[in-house]
Amino acid sequence: MVEVTRRAIDGSQLLIASAEIDLKGGFTSSVQLSAHDTVVEIHASDRGYGQAIIDEFTASDHYSFDESYSAAGGSVRMAYHLSVVPGTAQTVTQRVVIWEGKATSMMFPIGGPSVPELGLAILDSLSLTEHDDGLEALPTGADAAYVSPPSVAWYLGDIGLLELTQRRAESIEEAFPQVAVSDAVTTRAGQVVELTADDHDVAPIRHAFGLLGEDVQGLVFSVPGASTAQVINGLDRLDVVSWRTPVPESSPL
Repeated sequence: MVEVTRRAIDGSQLLIASAEIDLKGGFTSSVQLSAHDTVVEIHASDRGYGQAIIDEFTASDHYSFDESYSAAGGSVRMAYHLSVVPGTAQTVTQRVVIWEGKATSMMFPIGGPSVPELGLAILDSLSLTEHDDGLEALPTGADAAYVSPPSVAWYLGDIGLLELTQRRAESIEEAFPQVAVSDAVTTRAGQVVELTADDHDVAPIRHAFGLLGEDVQGLVFSVPGASTAQVINGLDRLDVVSWRTPVPESSPL
């Protein structure tokens, strides 16, 4: 039996155990944060995640990450991008903030005519702690607060992408009211219902499923070309899928 944990931004941990499934896939944790009269969506992962975002934005959207700062025990790079909506004179602006620590990194975009000081102020409203299994970013500023449940997106090669949060629904009916729960299948990971394109915006090549486990709820997107039976079989080979709140391990940065 192999056990692997991925840490959510709020410090809690998603644990998955299996004797058969490869659990080494990459992951990100996300949450919406309100701070300084701005709502941003923060995404955190390992050290290479920040550089991968920079490479992607530089190549596809022509961002230039030429603003560098130091904050919260790490390095910060920012890019500002101005684009024109095709066929109009309307402009859209966005600033992307990348924070890189010793072993983890995170990013968040800021819409509108933001200035570097706002990105740094949002970082200053967070208490950051790096752990072996991910980055913890707790709101500590006077007006800082999460406005959505933290989630973890974890790619498991034999199944697909799991996008999970801590369980809030009392039943499968409450978690996925848009589907016929009489079609739910019970697996080791939890109850599973298949969704259609009308239930969630997914490409036809991928199957989407709703999952309600003992501690988790969320979505599962199959690897391209996988059948429903393959996904169900994969989820039935996950021996443990749990979400837990750990004892603090270290001091914040």
